[in-house]
Amino acid sequence: MLPNILLIGLIGIGFTLNFQFINVPLGVFMQLVIPQHIKGRVFSTISLFSMSIMPLGAIIYGYLYDLEIYWAINMVTSVVVISIAMIFFNKKLVLISKEMYQEAKAKEADTSVAEKESAVGDSPELQPER
Repeated sequence: MLPNILLIGLIGIGFTLNFQFINVPLGVFMQLVIPQHIKGRVFSTISLFSMSIMPLGAIIYGYLYDLEIYWAINMVTSVVVISIAMIFFNKKLVLISKEMYQEAKAKEADTSVAEKESAVGDSPELQPER
């Protein structure tokens, strides 16, 4: 019994660590690509959907785990998660997202250079005295 609990714990830690390698780059990508004026709405909507589906997951998995077929539940869930990842990480989508990322990064660099130039020109200590 104890080795099974350790195995399940290690698998859970592995999933947690892998999700960090997905969530952090995804968050950075969304911060760069989403326009500033709608960022709050987009992140609020994502948060709303992810938090509102949690009780449904708890109900479904709670019922399934009461049936005590843990291995089957975990295997089916793993296959579904891997399938979704394979669908969303196809080459065409990755290329499109790379292009979007590069455009957003270039736009951010242009904006920051323009802001620095305007800040230097507007600085009162750099203006000649009249």
